[in-house]
Amino acid sequence: MKRTLMLLSLATFLNAEISNDIALTIGYNKFNDPEILRKSQNFYGIRAGVYKNGKYGLQLGYEKAKDVNCQKLHFKRTFLNALVISKQPYEFNPYALLSIGYEQSNIHRFKPDQVFIGAGVGVKKTFAQGFNAFIESRILKKLKTQDKDTITTLGIGYSLK
Repeated sequence: MKRTLMLLSLATFLNAEISNDIALTIGYNKFNDPEILRKSQNFYGIRAGVYKNGKYGLQLGYEKAKDVNCQKLHFKRTFLNALVISKQPYEFNPYALLSIGYEQSNIHRFKPDQVFIGAGVGVKKTFAQGFNAFIESRILKKLKTQDKDTITTLGIGYSLK
């Protein structure tokens, strides 16, 4: 019985439609930290995603901000997003995501590098010839400092398959 279930699962996975894309992003990070004079910063990034049947996906991403608020502060984030995508008519597809990642920064003096978790929602629109655009909002909670950042991200992607 176990062997049959494993073979059935493998067959289902192999028959699944797998797609992938790469996206360039820009975003706006709102900090929730009393040490930062101005409370927001723009950033840029890149993501690579793999999607199964257009319903589930994983994205590996990188984001960076330099000279935050003219205070010579910076951050770099590497993260993994897990997405659940709702297929809708007209190619507007809302999605929900969970994130886990690692932030390197000089923003928190005593705890500069830390793991974070997050959650968010977004909507993705597919255009002709494999191009897509998305907008999303995430909340990240950093595990050492316990502060939260609210992030809005815009991206333009290109489907590799």
